Amino acid sequence: MFLTASFIFPQETKPFRDALIYSSPEEAWKIWRPVMGEDVKTLLGIESGGIRILDLTGDTYEAWNTQKAVFLRKPVHKPPYYFQVTIDDMNPPEKYGQAGIVAWRDADNCIRTTIGFNPAGMECLGEFGGKPKSRGVPGLYPVKNPQKTALRMEVLERSIRGYISHDGIRWFGSGGFTLPGENKSEQYLEGIGILGVAGGKTGLPIFSNWIEGTLAVYKDDEFEGVKLGDQWMTGQPNGGWGSDKTKIYLENGNLYFHPFPGSDIYFANENYPYISMPAPVSDSWTLEARISEFRGKAHGRWNKAGILFWQDIDHFITLSLVADEYDDIMYIEILSPGDNNPGSVLKTERHRVCENTEIAFRLARKDLSHYEGYAAFGSGDPVHLASFENPLYEPQIRLFATGDVMMQYPDDHDFYAAFDYIKIIKEE
Repeated sequence: MFLTASFIFPQETKPFRDALIYSSPEEAWKIWRPVMGEDVKTLLGIESGGIRILDLTGDTYEAWNTQKAVFLRKPVHKPPYYFQVTIDDMNPPEKYGQAGIVAWRDADNCIRTTIGFNPAGMECLGEFGGKPKSRGVPGLYPVKNPQKTALRMEVLERSIRGYISHDGIRWFGSGGFTLPGENKSEQYLEGIGILGVAGGKTGLPIFSNWIEGTLAVYKDDEFEGVKLGDQWMTGQPNGGWGSDKTKIYLENGNLYFHPFPGSDIYFANENYPYISMPAPVSDSWTLEARISEFRGKAHGRWNKAGILFWQDIDHFITLSLVADEYDDIMYIEILSPGDNNPGSVLKTERHRVCENTEIAFRLARKDLSHYEGYAAFGSGDPVHLASFENPLYEPQIRLFATGDVMMQYPDDHDFYAAFDYIKIIKEE
């Protein structure tokens, strides 16, 4: 089963929808409040296919708050929820012109997910106290001039994540941010909406198909059947480069990943195919994911596959099996950047020769910040790998595979890995 190209909304069968087609500007202005003052409400125009922002000039960045086109509405749901819109006709001539969606507190505290730029690109930018942090850059977007793109943001209790999709096959995770301090998004945010920045008055976007829905919840999965369960989203972080060469499918009770050459996950390097769903909501749990096949002798240096618990761009835990083609060995790699362990990495000394291998990874959550990692080869007992102090308040689970980091085999990269389940382990 290969994923087909149609926009996928897996979280809810009947989400709230607004086509954004209004009979008059006054009708649109009743729903969309102009944040930057009533005098700029006329920058939101109505058309037969949706609403169009008529001016992208100005920007909100650090102390420079000159943008005009920010229009908000109140969310339908309480966290966790998502909101989403389709953008058409977005092709700005300006280098940094962009448009998208925003979770807004004020001009110095907001998170936005945008497309645009010239050349085409994407960005998820969080700004807190006037200090911005960005993920996603121009030049990585997989379509030269994207004409229709879906943008999505997930609002959780303490964090917000951004995604884009140009074809519905994959949602490119453009970034994610945990709100500062003890802030909760429901009280922190003034509203959600659309915006345009850093451009001019040409190549202007039209917005349509506004959607809001509740997020999926965790479910065990043995990957039976012909399609993924509705708890999963298929994705890739920080750009779409290489995504056309990735294959993800179900077959004979296994989930198969064939990653693209050059994909990797490491510190400051996130470009890999994955499927994701929320972790269980309880404060403590133990999850196990089993790799039933890992093609150890495949071409490419540092082919890897495993499970990732991802909170935001600065906080995650990765447990993966890695094959080193140069030394003909395999090892377990653990990455855990976070507040208390920035840049930590562990390569276990349990080296094995490269061969087709089965391995189960297990992560036990003791509380919101304390985790224990384990692994077991074949039918062996789980072995303790490491302990982690990492504030993952509401992590996303990602199963992933990457490969051929040095791009030695761009045309005949033949690595793949298969997972046969992910489940909650009942501990005595």
